[in-house]
Amino acid sequence: MPQWSLGFNSPHIFAMSCGQTEAYGSGGSCVRGELVKSLACLFIRSPVRDWAWLFLAINLLFTFYSGANPAARWTMMVAMAEDHSLRIDKYYFHTCDWSRTPDGHYYSNKAPGPSLIGYPLFWLLDRSDTSEIPTRALRDNIRTAVRENNLHTLAVFTQVIPFTLVTLLLIRELQKLGAPLAGLHIAAVALFFGNTASLFMNTYFGHSMAAMFVLFTLLSVHRRWAFRAGLFFGLAVMCDYADILLVLPLAIALAFKGLLRQRKLVAFLAGGAGPGLIFAAYHKICFGSPFTLSTKYVNPEFIDVPTNETAVWGVLRILPKTNILKKLLYSPERGIAYTQLWVLVAIVATLIVVGLRNSNYWERVTLRWVAMFGILSLSVMVWMNACFNGWHGGLTCGPRYLASTLPICALLIALTYSKIPSWVRQLYVVTLIPSLLLYVLVFACKDVLAPESPLHEFYFNATFAASPGPRLFRMSLIMLGMGWAAYRAYQSVSQSSLLRDGPE
Repeated sequence: MPQWSLGFNSPHIFAMSCGQTEAYGSGGSCVRGELVKSLACLFIRSPVRDWAWLFLAINLLFTFYSGANPAARWTMMVAMAEDHSLRIDKYYFHTCDWSRTPDGHYYSNKAPGPSLIGYPLFWLLDRSDTSEIPTRALRDNIRTAVRENNLHTLAVFTQVIPFTLVTLLLIRELQKLGAPLAGLHIAAVALFFGNTASLFMNTYFGHSMAAMFVLFTLLSVHRRWAFRAGLFFGLAVMCDYADILLVLPLAIALAFKGLLRQRKLVAFLAGGAGPGLIFAAYHKICFGSPFTLSTKYVNPEFIDVPTNETAVWGVLRILPKTNILKKLLYSPERGIAYTQLWVLVAIVATLIVVGLRNSNYWERVTLRWVAMFGILSLSVMVWMNACFNGWHGGLTCGPRYLASTLPICALLIALTYSKIPSWVRQLYVVTLIPSLLLYVLVFACKDVLAPESPLHEFYFNATFAASPGPRLFRMSLIMLGMGWAAYRAYQSVSQSSLLRDGPE
């Protein structure tokens, strides 16, 4: 029986010679057919497919109220559709996340990537909603009424589905490296449900899209695809300004994989050129210079660095505040130790294991460079976040400014799983439970906005507040789904162990 493989690894799709193309027939129909079969195979045969389907189902079923942040991206898309302009002068009152330039015009203060990437689909949705409406006022009323549904649709197609795809692709690469099946399942759970990016996956904040592109960048580096690595990293920066800080860990990873040699480096830069040019053009048009970010003209409400202090991008101090650093690491409000303790466990286990040689060469090499990239990237983002008084991310359900790097740590679980004692493996599971509980509570409440208070306590109280019926129903559905997927995973791991060890 032929084994289909998805494009990133498929000679049938991305690496055909002319002879091979002719053998498959003329035109692109056969290539498209191969791609469809490869995608189907990935979603049907992946060892973690049950977690993937559950992740898709949850994000399809629940629509969140997401506040001013996604509204800022929506205002930009509405202005493009209605006024054919990037100015949101007619819509800025829908959000507090705006920038006002000296000429009095308003723009979204968010990185432009999610709005620009989502705009083609938004335009189709907007046309279907307003194409026959005669006046602007009526069109805008309709747009406001359907905003949350349209943003949810954008999130599903530009974040949820691509994130599912890249997760399955990474799990397949880990499987090739010999990662145990149990480790693959735990890593998949951490990727799909156990980190801050997953909490924002079906809202249009941009952090989950950036996290998805960072994972695609890591996959491309692993496969030594320089052009794609540059392309995906450029897209990540377009979605989250702070991801430019990952350039140092990325450069080290590129050097580790031999991608800084002349031809590979040229390919990497060529891949990043497209997003880079779009990024530069957008900021030139809106803010007068390719290197001037929206933060220079941000709503004064968000300027909290005194004018006599040196600040990066107008909002970040050079040195972090110790009290914020402590809150990011272990406070019950947004601390990593409370929202995703498994991340710290994975980092400690990796640092211990990374020098050992009790594994195959390629698994050991991959662990080293992925550990360097993941740990250094997260450290840089923690430093950045601690330099910002708004470290809590506008009072949301986790340390969202770290969201683009946290999923990387899930890969460390699979890469270290076979080289750690059984009690550490159990610790991975135990420390994932609070993250899963937070995920269940957030989706039960359908709200990513939370005050600066202990998150688990806030969402627990909100779930059981007045008229808890719908929230408890959603909680029950998610927990039943997770129980079903966990049972299937247990069966799969048990059968795999029996096949490997044989009868006694």
